[in-house]
Amino acid sequence: MQMLRKKAIILGSSSFIGLGVCCYLVYNHSLNLLSILLILITATTVCFYRQLQRLSTASLIMENSILTVPVVTVWSNSDSSSLPKRKKSTLMVVSCFGILSGNEVYKFNCDGIRLLAVEINRESMFLTFGTEEKERHIKLLHGLSNKEDIRLIAEKFRYETGVIPVVAGWHK
Repeated sequence: MQMLRKKAIILGSSSFIGLGVCCYLVYNHSLNLLSILLILITATTVCFYRQLQRLSTASLIMENSILTVPVVTVWSNSDSSSLPKRKKSTLMVVSCFGILSGNEVYKFNCDGIRLLAVEINRESMFLTFGTEEKERHIKLLHGLSNKEDIRLIAEKFRYETGVIPVVAGWHK
């Protein structure tokens, strides 16, 4: 979420500075440079608008989260003897509006993208989302060990998304 904010601030600042430079170029009658700069500012402003939309969706997902899971990504180089492994920890937030994973925002109920299936077992949760033609799958290690917690999460998914989760692996 912070990276999304940083990108929005950088793009907004770039657009604002570019407009200032455009005013300076108009003042100096440098119309050739002005046309090139206007094209660049237009592209930057469009990217800024898209980033604001992504940030708005991310905050909506954070406010209405169903499940928040810490995700640890381990990075290592091919020559593991010289450098130690680095771990990057992010949060993956699942809500009825979409999934937020680091800098990636997957929005549901827009452009035909929706949550299609949820499967929960003892160790992990499988989420299938997308359109009928193109599906994406995410596997989350949820870290829940209590059967009652799993039942509450499954009920929350059913209530908020309309998708009935398949809960397996809890038979004694």
